[in-house]
Amino acid sequence: MHRRFAVGDIHGQITKLRKVLKSAGFNSESDWLYGLGDYADRGESTLSVLRYLMNLPNFRGVIGNHDIYLQTWLFSSLADEEWYGEDGGRETVEEFIGKRVGTVERQKIACFLRDMPLAIVGDDFILTHGGLPPGERLEYFDRVSRIRRQRLHSFNAEPFE
Repeated sequence: MHRRFAVGDIHGQITKLRKVLKSAGFNSESDWLYGLGDYADRGESTLSVLRYLMNLPNFRGVIGNHDIYLQTWLFSSLADEEWYGEDGGRETVEEFIGKRVGTVERQKIACFLRDMPLAIVGDDFILTHGGLPPGERLEYFDRVSRIRRQRLHSFNAEPFE
């Protein structure tokens, strides 16, 4: 039997992520890990968190607002002022530049984030980053996803060099 684990708001804390998964007895080969968004910013290494999650065979995640900011920067070089100035974006951008993350890896990370849904609906669970706005139904995620895809097409879906 495969066990399911969910973790959210990792915010670049690779050491803490590994510690909590080890404490929980997470087996990366047989267990599923569900991410609840905000993998990026504020911690010791956003890049390490993303590399780790991208290489887990049984990972599925929803996107969080910090991940959308990072994805936008990877696709366009545009950085939201609040994200860049106050929410940890500057450090994330500096990490990508300082570690000389190349175009191919940037594209893989951007596409990894691009392909994350806003919600995952299972037979016995619904996962989101921040829930539904008051009064909304699950169709809200479809509507917002269409808007998100249209915005990405304006960047031609190719990460910025």
